Amino acid sequence: MLMMLGDFLFSLRTTPAQELNRATEWRQPSTSRVNNDPLSQFTGRGNDTISATGTLYPQLTGGPVHLERLRRMADTGAAWWLVAGDGRVLGTWKITRLTEGKKRMFEDGTARQIDFTLDLKRQPNDSADRLGGVVAGMLP
Repeated sequence: MLMMLGDFLFSLRTTPAQELNRATEWRQPSTSRVNNDPLSQFTGRGNDTISATGTLYPQLTGGPVHLERLRRMADTGAAWWLVAGDGRVLGTWKITRLTEGKKRMFEDGTARQIDFTLDLKRQPNDSADRLGGVVAGMLP
């Protein structure tokens, strides 16, 4: 298992993500001061996003049916639990974007290769954050 979003399992047979990028922001607005440099103040955590990219070969791995399932999950607008392959609970995340590019077509228009990018945005959830902390405390 590479990771799990809700009950959708990212694996070599469904949607194997070859690359994961995570970006976390922290808010630190600055205030101008007379005759001095601006002063910044930490005001909390900002956005947390994950971008997963991969390539599907429908004859070997997952195909359009798996991407359509992710689209249906995104259509609900719900935040889904995200669990890393090593068992870490990463909290709740919403699907914000799914892109796909089809290459190397057969005569009937089906693709031999589908490149995809899935973008997720973390949604703060107090109970999810507490559970993630409890599970993290149990891991070696």
